[in-house]
Amino acid sequence: MQNCFEVLEWTRLLDKIAKYARTEIGKGLCLGIKPVEKERLHEEMECLTEADSAFCLLGRFPIDSSPCLETVLSHAEKGAALSVEDLEKICHDISLIGELRRFFGKASEAVSLRSKLDLLEDCSFLEEEIHRVIAPDLSIFDNASPKLKQIRVALTRLEKQIDATLLDVLNQNKDYLSGDRATLRNGHYVLPVANAHKNKVRGIVQDISGSGGTTFIEPERLVQLNNQITILRNEEKEEIHRILLELSHKVGSCSQSLNAANRTIGYFDFLQAKVLFGEEIHGHMGSISEDQTLFIPSARHPLLDPERCVANDFRILPNQRVIIISGPNAGGKTVALKTVGLLVLMFEAALPLPCLNGAIIPYYRNVYLDIGDSQSIQDNLSTFSGHMANIASILRLIGGKDLVLLDEVGTGTSPREGEALAKAIVKYLLNKHCTAMVSSHFEALKAFAFEHDDVENSSMLFDEDALLPTYKIKMGLPGESYGLKVAKRFGLPESVVRDAEEDFENSTDLNVSEAIKRLGQITRESEELKAKLLKEESQIEIEKRNLSIREHNLSQKEEKLLSTVKSEKEALLEKTRAKINEIMAELASPEVKLHQAIAAKRRLDSLEEKEREESFDTEVRVGDYVRIPSLDLVGKVSRIQGKKVFLTTRDGMSWETTKDKVVSSREPEEKKVKMKGAVLDAVGSGPSVGLELNIIGLHVDEALPEIDRYLDQCRRKGFERVRIIHGYGSGALRKATHEYLKSHSSFVKKFELGGEFEGGSGATVVYLKAC
Repeated sequence: MQNCFEVLEWTRLLDKIAKYARTEIGKGLCLGIKPVEKERLHEEMECLTEADSAFCLLGRFPIDSSPCLETVLSHAEKGAALSVEDLEKICHDISLIGELRRFFGKASEAVSLRSKLDLLEDCSFLEEEIHRVIAPDLSIFDNASPKLKQIRVALTRLEKQIDATLLDVLNQNKDYLSGDRATLRNGHYVLPVANAHKNKVRGIVQDISGSGGTTFIEPERLVQLNNQITILRNEEKEEIHRILLELSHKVGSCSQSLNAANRTIGYFDFLQAKVLFGEEIHGHMGSISEDQTLFIPSARHPLLDPERCVANDFRILPNQRVIIISGPNAGGKTVALKTVGLLVLMFEAALPLPCLNGAIIPYYRNVYLDIGDSQSIQDNLSTFSGHMANIASILRLIGGKDLVLLDEVGTGTSPREGEALAKAIVKYLLNKHCTAMVSSHFEALKAFAFEHDDVENSSMLFDEDALLPTYKIKMGLPGESYGLKVAKRFGLPESVVRDAEEDFENSTDLNVSEAIKRLGQITRESEELKAKLLKEESQIEIEKRNLSIREHNLSQKEEKLLSTVKSEKEALLEKTRAKINEIMAELASPEVKLHQAIAAKRRLDSLEEKEREESFDTEVRVGDYVRIPSLDLVGKVSRIQGKKVFLTTRDGMSWETTKDKVVSSREPEEKKVKMKGAVLDAVGSGPSVGLELNIIGLHVDEALPEIDRYLDQCRRKGFERVRIIHGYGSGALRKATHEYLKSHSSFVKKFELGGEFEGGSGATVVYLKAC
């Protein structure tokens, strides 16, 4: 009987998954993936779902590498001393467990995975112990033990003494040397002495050069020092071995916990490999069907080129036990069977499936198949005999919860006998209550499917115009074989094809074939109409959903806008209140001067007026007066175009802005040239005269009489200091005012520019002589 894992190329699939594993145990788990028991399947799927969620939220798991430590820990448990490298690997695992705990602590949905980590014993104390001894470069710290420190201090001191002695010896024997520096031979410092002078240097010969021209002599003065170095080196090795043995005993006492941590790291790496494989194939997790429904939307074979692979929907309903797949040769029937078989095994092994979300698959106890050539020279079996032997084994074993996949059942013998066998096998499968998918060209099987509710036809579609298969499966429709058309396409002689067509038309089976063809055409038209209606319904649903989303977005935008306007209004009111408080504080000061009091009063009136004017929640219409706060400009709305607003000011200027930059305002009062300022009536009679004269907006010939009249009134009132506001502008008013004051020195004591007054215009301060 065929092995389903071999036929479906399970090993190739596992190799694709294992390439994502980073640890030795993780890679081994990937290469050993098999379908799991139904009870375990729920748990494995839950863990994979949590791992995928954590990966999407936080990225790759903090796992770089981790070898299998089972053998190392076994040696430690038995009392052996571990190497520095092995101890560092153990430390690395302890560190990885800590990083995994922190990583999954941020993934709130990974409950099962966190519980696996929580079950592990905390061995961080062991990591601290090991790293107190082993340095990052895998050397042993001097402070690993008091004795080791004492040995290394002695070694350092002795090496310095040897260096000094060696330098002295080199200088004494430099005439006899073949080189200018000492070297090491057999762990001893030696001098490279030329053979001609070897008897002139006292010491022990440690080596001779390959050419024989140089003898390496250990000077007599260094022999004792070198011996002491050798003794200290041996003591250092013994002490390091003792330290490592002590650490190894501590590791051995925690070997079970460390083994569990090592396996857990491998398992998490295994989960990540499956997640990354799912990313590669754009996969989704399936769910277990309890009513024997099988539905895999847009299924793709995971071992085929994703750019060329055609996705298909596979569906087997609870009342359907057998699916008959028909259609042209090389149309994709065998690939369809392999795709379903492989995806069922992947599902039962808790792997992501290369399909759209929403796959539902029953848990099948066994997957039996007969796909491909079963010919065996060794067993003296022909193709037909091989198929029959394989199918016979399957029929002896199948039960109600098995999946059977049969490719081209009944072929390899006479068509009538093969057709009868195929029909009988399908009946037997129905009686065993298993689920089966059978590919065939036999018309009798297609007719059998129409006669039985628990058998359904399906077909691989064919492009009759291009004479090419589309590799798309259509459930509910039988397919034609298109054998004559395909033969013609591949260059069979025209006469041969024509004779075949005539013979086929005279065949007694023509009525059955024609009936199936017409029924298929009617069903196809019905399916097309149904698909069209579903598409229109889907389009209406999409438009309805888009309108709902648009309405929701507009509602949110309106709420946000009102909230923003309210915030801006509150901020503006707060700012205004602060300015009012500042002005009132100025007015309360006993040192405030009269002109300062006047200016403060005007600022206060202006702020209160603005606060009354502004309204952020009034709709703007043509004819309304609005103000642009950023420019302190008031105008009448002449036109509105979308979000744009066009204004005309009192003085005829046109402005363009947007609705969100204006606030409603009252109609501005028409300004007239007049005396302004605090009214002071010193003598209690005569016209009221202010401390300021505003001539802004007047022509020179209009302004000079006003200045003359104003200054005359001020002299009569006894004012000594007044101010004339002429603004900046072109400077004509300022120049004319100054010329006038110069020409009237009889009552003008002096004058000077008085800077800016409230509102920003220029002014001149005039000092008058007493009458």
